[in-house]
Amino acid sequence: MGQYVPVFHESTDGSAPVAGHGVSNTGEPPAPVQVRKVLLWLAPIGVLLLLAGAGFLLRHRLRPQPVTSPVTRIATAEEPPVGLPVGDEVRILAGASRAFVDRLGKSWSPDAYFSGGTPVHSAATYIWRTQDPTIYRSGRQGDFSYDIPLKPGTYELHLHFAETFYGPEDVGGGGEGSRIMTMTANGKPLLTDFDVLADAAGGRIADVRVFADIHAAEDGLLHLNFSSMKGGRAMVSAIELLPGVQGQPRPVRIVARDVPLLFRRHPLVECR
Repeated sequence: MGQYVPVFHESTDGSAPVAGHGVSNTGEPPAPVQVRKVLLWLAPIGVLLLLAGAGFLLRHRLRPQPVTSPVTRIATAEEPPVGLPVGDEVRILAGASRAFVDRLGKSWSPDAYFSGGTPVHSAATYIWRTQDPTIYRSGRQGDFSYDIPLKPGTYELHLHFAETFYGPEDVGGGGEGSRIMTMTANGKPLLTDFDVLADAAGGRIADVRVFADIHAAEDGLLHLNFSSMKGGRAMVSAIELLPGVQGQPRPVRIVARDVPLLFRRHPLVECR
């Protein structure tokens, strides 16, 4: 068997032993030993911090997130609702004695709620700018008024016109300026010195004037008054009242087709 024989050297300067892992003269372990002890203490703390961080991230990702449905988004949006307003609709064929259903399936009632004037009928076989010429083949002329009952709310007024009497190619002859009129709603002017022939740019052409923010008067009636002015007699072919939107016109629908429809819109007019 091998043997180990210790060898001792005498130190003359008081320094630490040359061999072995003894202690220094100060009685403390050497510096490398201290570093190892610090690392042994820090390692478990680091592992605990990593585990805590991983657990927090995992819990956050697994937590259910709130889902906003399309209905919620629509309800909280500030944009106005899309689509046409819903409510009562009134359609009157001025001067007509029978009801009529147009190409869109809308019902028009015979002439009603009027006072004064004279019903007239035209023999014109074709009315330009419309696929429902029946609406424009009758009308009421002279000085007359309509007192139409309305439920509370905002309406949009459509006045339908077509000049079938005056014009170079019609029986009345003449031209622009042959029929001038003024129209009011609840005493407020809507049309002043209005010439159907000039506005439609010709005879036998459907012309629709649109007015927003229309309301019934305090008695629950909408009072429309038509007055003859400089020439001819006042007239209207049909009256249409649709549910409106306060402060703005109803949405406009555009259909690709070979026959255009013309709606001339006036600035917003509030009638109460």
